[in-house]
Amino acid sequence: MELLSKEERLKILRTIEMDDEFRHALMGALGYSELLKKFERFEKSQEKIWKEIRKIWEEIRELRKNREKLFAGQERLWESQQRLWEEINHVRRDVMDVKRMQERYCLTLEEEANEIVEYFLGKRGIKVKLSPVTFDEKYEFDIYGATEGLTVVGEAKIGGSARQIERMDERIKEASKMWPEKFTDKIVKVFYCMRALSGTEEEARKRRVWLIVSNREVTEPDL
Repeated sequence: MELLSKEERLKILRTIEMDDEFRHALMGALGYSELLKKFERFEKSQEKIWKEIRKIWEEIRELRKNREKLFAGQERLWESQQRLWEEINHVRRDVMDVKRMQERYCLTLEEEANEIVEYFLGKRGIKVKLSPVTFDEKYEFDIYGATEGLTVVGEAKIGGSARQIERMDERIKEASKMWPEKFTDKIVKVFYCMRALSGTEEEARKRRVWLIVSNREVTEPDL
C-alpha cells in the first residue's frame, strides 16, 4: 500500500479544516456521523433524565413540607387529645364528688319509702321499724317490718302500674307460704312510688294494697 507524502497529508488536513462538505463526507466515511447522531440522542436522553431527576427532587421537597405539616398537625392533635382527657378526668372527679354528696345527704328511694310508711303508721298509733329485707335471691322486698300481730311488707318504685301491684301481691303470697314465721296474722301490703300510671289505684283497691304516691296516701292500709 502506497503511503501519502507529507505534502499530500498536509493538503488533506487543510482541506478538512477549510472545506465543511469534504470534512462531513470524510466523517461519514469514517462512521463519525452516526456517532454524532448517537451522541446527540444521548444528550437529549440525558436532558430528559435530568428533568425527571429535578422533578423527583421537587416532589421530595414537597413531600418533606407535607410531612412537616403532618407532624405539626399530629402534635396539635396530641395536645388537644391530652387536654380532652384532662377535661374528662375533671368531669369524672366532679361526678364522683356529686355522687358522694348524694350518698351522704340524700335518702335512697327505699329509705324514703320506709320513713314515709313509718310516719303514716305512727300517725295511726303503730310503731314499727321498717327496712329492706332479703329472704333469698328471688324474694326481696324494699319495705318490711313486723310487730305483734302485724307485718308490713311491700315495694318502692319510681313509677307504679297495675301490673306491678299484681306482681307484688303474688310475690307476698308466695313468700308468706315459704316463710310463715316472717309473716304474722295481719299482713299490710304497701306499694310506694313517685308516680302512678292509670289503673294503678284500681288494682291497689282490688287487692287491698296500701298505695302511697309522692308522699300522699291514695288508698287506706288494710289494718
